[in-house]
Amino acid sequence: MGERYLVQAQALLEALPLPAWDTLTDYERLPQFVPDLHRVQVVERNGSHLTVDYDGQYRYLFLRRAVRLRLAVVHEPPLRVLAAGGSRERPDGSAVLDLRSRYELQPSPAGALLRYEAQFELVPALPAVLGTLGVRHAMREQFEALVAEIERRHAAPR
Repeated sequence: MGERYLVQAQALLEALPLPAWDTLTDYERLPQFVPDLHRVQVVERNGSHLTVDYDGQYRYLFLRRAVRLRLAVVHEPPLRVLAAGGSRERPDGSAVLDLRSRYELQPSPAGALLRYEAQFELVPALPAVLGTLGVRHAMREQFEALVAEIERRHAAPR
């Protein structure tokens, strides 16, 4: 049917947890600095529980696949963002199924340690080697862009 992926990443930030938190949860601005993310919209907010729609694409070499997600997000400020959900309807039948992700921030002597973990299934499965390399490339690119924006905002004059 599909292919399951587990993604893990971490970065030692030169930013405190609160500025990092502010960037992680700045949903509508994420497309300004996260590659291949076109639109993010908070469609419902009930305290620390949100419903968030993400529109973007998966891209690697010649592969392109539109991605439209609806995630139930839980904020545990200022340490954790938890998300679960999957694809909204796609006419071509492609989907991201059973996505579960978490961002965790831990104070550190340099600022904060950011950890990210996601598990999901892509349907239909991508070609074996290209799928693994492509997911790794796309997730690294997006995570690095997020880290760069956190550090840029932290370094900006206040």
